[in-house]
Formats: sequence, structure tokens, C-alpha cells
Amino acid sequence: MKYVYKVVSEGHYDKRMKSMVVSDKSDLCLTYAIGEKTTPKVGKIFAFNKLLSARRFAPGSTVLYCKATGVKKPNFNYVPDIFLEYFKDVKIFWKTLAIGSMMRLPIAKGTVLCDSITPIRICKSRMRRKK
Repeated sequence: MKYVYKVVSEGHYDKRMKSMVVSDKSDLCLTYAIGEKTTPKVGKIFAFNKLLSARRFAPGSTVLYCKATGVKKPNFNYVPDIFLEYFKDVKIFWKTLAIGSMMRLPIAKGTVLCDSITPIRICKSRMRRKK
């Protein structure tokens, strides 16, 4: 068992948090709650090996400290820009790791892939600015 940091957006109507980059209209959108295990239907869960990496990825966002299974570094350098709602392409990406004609983004520093995560707590500390 390893520990990772997951960037999420907080739910407005309930206590569940959700994936930052996949639209909640998609069946691929994962939700997270403290103490509850989350396993994706397709692919892996993107997380970070350090809090600083998670904070740099999305400054000001909520970050969860999580127990994780199957943690490993990605064996690819780019991911599809899944802010776009081409969910069929996301499924193809996880099957083949091919981006094809999709817009792509470089993997953020410190990214790891997980089979599942169980949030333990919300990280309260914020990045400090250099004076």
C-alpha cells in the first residue's frame, strides 16, 4: 500500500468530491469520499506522489491524501485533453494508449497511476509563496 495525493473538485450538493478533469456528465467521472475506496471503470486513476506536485498542477484546488493500490509511474508522456467531452476517445486511449488526433497535454511532474484510491483526509496546507 502506498500513499498519494489526488486533486479533486468539491461537490456543491453533497459531500462527495469528483475528478477534476472528466465532466460529471460522463460515466467515467469518478467520485471520492473520505474512507471510501474508488476504482475506475476504465483505465487508472491519475494522482501525484507529492503534495507539492498536486498543488502545482492545480493551485487552490482541493487535494486528498489517499491510500492507493497498484501505484506506478506512467509509461507515456502525453494524455488526451479530457476537458473536451470526447469520452469514447478517452476509452480508446486507455485501451491502446494512443492519442491520435485528440488534443494532448504533457504529463504533469510527479504523476502516478493507481488501480484504486481510498481518501484518508483533505490536505489543509497551502503552497507558500517565496518572499
